Amino acid sequence: MAPYARWVHESFRKTLLDACDEYLDTNDRGNEKTRSKLITRVSKDISDIAQVEKEPIPNDLEKVVTAYNVIFLDNNLFFQSVRIWFGNYASGHAKEERPGKTKSDTRGHPTSSKTWTAKSVCAHLFTDRISDEQKRLSDGEKDIGKYRAALSAIFEELSEEELKQCEETAVEWNTNPLPDDIQRK
Repeated sequence: MAPYARWVHESFRKTLLDACDEYLDTNDRGNEKTRSKLITRVSKDISDIAQVEKEPIPNDLEKVVTAYNVIFLDNNLFFQSVRIWFGNYASGHAKEERPGKTKSDTRGHPTSSKTWTAKSVCAHLFTDRISDEQKRLSDGEKDIGKYRAALSAIFEELSEEELKQCEETAVEWNTNPLPDDIQRK
């Protein structure tokens, strides 16, 4: 018996399996939160099916019920159960063939361990301005807790030219070997 079979009732199995491809095409980056919206929709569909079929909503998915999760309402536990199920099983039940991603496909240049964005490049190109803003926000002595706020403030204040420079540098650092001074950091 497949591990998910203990949790997935036959009444809503098709609902989960039909949403696997859509789950793999979504993410929660940015403002759209398409993955969370999909999981919410599927959770509601399963709840509706369970209500019509007069069967209890399952809550015994492995690795879900922890001391941390017990304090949430049952709906949140159920939402987490659906999220974990998709994370564990969606790729195995997808109908469409997906090319495998290698680390170099998702993390920029193979010598880099991260994907560069305009904002992360800004942190390297405008360190002095960010440091000054961090001091200003900290009222004197630099507080590490103010770094992100300082970076965001400087990034928002960039001119169009500076923003374009950051974007172009991000593309360059993601596709070509990193400059030596950046690799050393």
